[in-house]
Amino acid sequence: MNIIMLLKLNLFYLLFLIFLKIKAEKCPINTQFKSPCSCVSMNTQGFGIICSEGQTFEEILDSLQPYMERPNIKIEFLKIENTPIPELSVNTLAYLPVRHLILRNNTLSHFQVLTESSSELSISSKLYDNVEQLEIQNNEITNIEDCTALTFFTNLQSLSLAGNKINEILENTFIYFNSRKTLKQLDLSENLLSDNSINSDAFIGLEFLQKLSLEKNRLNKLPTKALSILSDSLEELFLSANQIDKIEIGDIPSLPRLKSLGLDVNQISHLNSNIFNSIPSLWYLYLSQNQFTSIPSSIFGSIPELKVLSMGGNPIERIEDNSFLFANSLLRLDLSQCKINYLNNCFSPISRLQFINLRGNKIKYISNKLFGEENSKLSFLVSIDLAQNEIEKVDKLAFAGLNQLQSIDLSYNKIKTFDSNTFRGTFLQTANAAQLLDLIGNPINCNPNNLDWLISLRGKIRIQGRCPGEEQNMEGVELAKIAASTNTIINSFSGNKTGNGIEKKKNKKINNLMNLKFLVPIKRKKESRIENKEIKELIPQNNNFILNNETNNTTKSDEEEINALIEEEENTIENTKENTIQTNNEENGWFVLKLGKF
Repeated sequence: MNIIMLLKLNLFYLLFLIFLKIKAEKCPINTQFKSPCSCVSMNTQGFGIICSEGQTFEEILDSLQPYMERPNIKIEFLKIENTPIPELSVNTLAYLPVRHLILRNNTLSHFQVLTESSSELSISSKLYDNVEQLEIQNNEITNIEDCTALTFFTNLQSLSLAGNKINEILENTFIYFNSRKTLKQLDLSENLLSDNSINSDAFIGLEFLQKLSLEKNRLNKLPTKALSILSDSLEELFLSANQIDKIEIGDIPSLPRLKSLGLDVNQISHLNSNIFNSIPSLWYLYLSQNQFTSIPSSIFGSIPELKVLSMGGNPIERIEDNSFLFANSLLRLDLSQCKINYLNNCFSPISRLQFINLRGNKIKYISNKLFGEENSKLSFLVSIDLAQNEIEKVDKLAFAGLNQLQSIDLSYNKIKTFDSNTFRGTFLQTANAAQLLDLIGNPINCNPNNLDWLISLRGKIRIQGRCPGEEQNMEGVELAKIAASTNTIINSFSGNKTGNGIEKKKNKKINNLMNLKFLVPIKRKKESRIENKEIKELIPQNNNFILNNETNNTTKSDEEEINALIEEEENTIENTKENTIQTNNEENGWFVLKLGKF
């Protein structure tokens, strides 16, 4: 008994501590903000302050004054935006323990430690020790040398100068930074940097930098010499949305730790077979929206650990069978929004592939050699996206034997029916994982004689789609409702009735169901970009796979479904006509990227 009481006391004490922690995370009570600043409660310790659209910086200082008188509080971030900042005197923010400082859209051109006569921005020495993340974005900075205050920060881990007008980075620009040994992320995207703008010694001193973004500049080629200085530390390099049209041998310096390379939204059409020899540890490669007309298959031999390949939005029409011969480690492949019209047996070498996106192409035919039993090596597939193609024919066994599959998106194609064995041995996962077959926007033939494939999936997965109304007056009837029914109910669609009173009542309700028109549009949740997800290989346990997101997927038995139909009141169907059918159409995402873009 004493042990039980002790456990209760410990539990009460633990809950009390959690309560205190939660209270500490909220905005301080008895502290009123004046406009234009407001307090934002955080899920983590501390809170945030947002000051937006002030007339003058003095107005913002007046609003912040209550917090300057409370030195023991913890401010997670301070954002000052859309406010002209002519001057910030030394020690102005001395008593604000800000971890993340954001200065955005303030027409700021200089960031310096200044004398009293200056009209430019300066910051107190106290603040230098507190700030770990600093963002000076969408301002008027043209040279980093005009921001001498940056050199005084001692614990800076992330610096963003994105969206300014920086047109050059001189030699030794960062060598005098007090935080050069703690700085891990540097964002110079959306500036005016060109091929001759970045000095070969520009990044000297940043020997611990892990992530560099040069996206949305004016580069025609890689700043090879400048990047070579980062060879011992750099893990992520993003050069997207520049004007790069080719990469020659030697353009990519030796970066043995590099895991992620972004070259999307450029004008690259060809890659030499040895182009990636200097980055053998690459995991993530982004080549979408370039000018490739075929898969650069020869590159995979030098990056054997590649796990994510994004090549969507390229003018690729055919994928040959040997295209991925050396891409054995791929887990995720994006070939969406290309012009692909031919696929055969091209994915069999990628035996560990889990996710494939072929959305928005011109595919007309799915062979059983592409994913199905004849391609038994693809046993790890979790998700297949073939939406918005021109698919008319799907081979028998085309999706058979994929026992780990959780989702097939075939929406907005031209599919009318499937063979009864199309999904044989597929959708066998039982660990409460969401399983979905999306057939929305297809002219499915709902004649009872053509629904054997649908009956075979009953109780296994969620099915999305509706009958177009061409057969048996079933316009708008949901496929899921048909799949959840028994063979007896399905047979009643074709007029098979008995003299039994209960059976007649069932058939009456089914006839009413056939006449329903569920025309309410279903909202679709947009898929996140690949680079905002994390790759974690699915871990087999007892022949099942553990997925990050799990949802209950319980299904009523056949008997329960029939009883539910029999026991309904006669006016249930009529009431249903007037009500909106709510459909849960959220697609589970399986990863959260550790390495990703800014």
